[in-house]
Amino acid sequence: MEIRLETGFTAVIFMDKLGRDELRYSFTVMNGALFLETVTIYDYGDSEERGGYADAWRMESYDFTPDGVAVQEIEVGDEVSSESRQGIDMTSNWEPLPQFGAYDSLIRRER
Repeated sequence: MEIRLETGFTAVIFMDKLGRDELRYSFTVMNGALFLETVTIYDYGDSEERGGYADAWRMESYDFTPDGVAVQEIEVGDEVSSESRQGIDMTSNWEPLPQFGAYDSLIRRER
């Protein structure tokens, strides 16, 4: 987890058994709270490459705005596809700013 309140950025990263990023939640400070702005899912296929230098075979990301817009982007190799939707309830994307050490609400894998 990375918390940089002075820059308004917070990220929670879940790794797979090979030490590669598997799931990333990125938050931005807005109106005195944290807003879940981006979710990124990494898929390495059959690769056994270890650590932070492994290249994902497929990346799927979701970008959210407080006013209800969600954009899904899927990258497979050099191909990128995207789709957006509007009017989505973003209530569950908000988290209170945590006190030091009280990160349970941020580090939930299932959202």
